[in-house]
Amino acid sequence: MMEDLNVRWLYEKVHRRCVLVHSPPCKQVLLMDDLIATGGTLCSGIELVKSCGAEVTECCCMVELKALRGRDRCLAAGAKSVWGFISEELLIIKAKLPDDYVDDGAAH
Repeated sequence: MMEDLNVRWLYEKVHRRCVLVHSPPCKQVLLMDDLIATGGTLCSGIELVKSCGAEVTECCCMVELKALRGRDRCLAAGAKSVWGFISEELLIIKAKLPDDYVDDGAAH
């Protein structure tokens, strides 16, 4: 019953994201998200994992918005490591188009 309540709580807390509960209970968990901004979603997940008696060994994401310091919040909540696949700096690089480029208006 308690596990059902925890899953329901996390489901509501993390903006209706999917939760996978592993059985038999595991002791070490990797949490993944698409983006770490403030760290709120992952911190909610860390709290749920801890309440089930396990430890979050890593949090990972596709992109981390470093200025919002979500990494620090996740580490303070108990994650042992936090990392991202893509640096946010790559998202702001503007590609240079050839001088003779003309947009034909079609989707490609």
